[in-house]
Amino acid sequence: MTLSDGFAKYILDGYSGLVKQIANEYHSKYPMVSREDISQELWLWFWEHPNKTIEWIKLDDKDSDRLFAKSLRNHATGYCAKEKAKALGFETIDNFYYHKDLVEQFLPLVIEDRFEQPADYADSVGKISTTSDPSTGGNWMSYLADVHSGFKKLTPDQQALLVMKYGPQQLTHDQIASEFKITTDNARMRVNRALRSIIFKLGGSAPFTEEDYEASSVPNEEEDVSEDYQETE
Repeated sequence: MTLSDGFAKYILDGYSGLVKQIANEYHSKYPMVSREDISQELWLWFWEHPNKTIEWIKLDDKDSDRLFAKSLRNHATGYCAKEKAKALGFETIDNFYYHKDLVEQFLPLVIEDRFEQPADYADSVGKISTTSDPSTGGNWMSYLADVHSGFKKLTPDQQALLVMKYGPQQLTHDQIASEFKITTDNARMRVNRALRSIIFKLGGSAPFTEEDYEASSVPNEEEDVSEDYQETE
């Protein structure tokens, strides 16, 4: 399935802001890749995933934007990682991506300013998305330094939240919710968002291969969708 001209114009008009935001975001992380090239690659995602595009725009704006943003960021991560490897002369297989479990292992050490190997270090390292370790040697000191750097780049509120969860008090999500006068689910969400922020500042999660929906599961675009987005004469 391909996108009709009218529908394509709707996508270009409706998601130019999101594409620009993510292109700027990833150009800051990967300055060797131009904003224009990142933007072009992000627009390409829509054309490579027409069935998902058609389905997701039917959702309410919040859900639609969340799904598109997640997929576009994943696409940008994969593209920029390849371009960085090409520019610096190494293989993409050498790219290193942090996992949530590993970050959680090192946060208590960072918060309490302890210089030692985590107790469950070996189990956590097994979940890292790479065939290569940071700083060539791949020892725990490199991980500790990275997580310390990512933690220090968080906002004061995010740091305070993680100190409650992973510091000496080791507060539960229920206790954190009580401190902030929010729901337990909201407290869990804020903690996870702060952890994701650290991972993002350390290069982001490992990109995944994203397939489009099967055409048979999506209504015919010309009959059900594109009529609403035809250009006016």
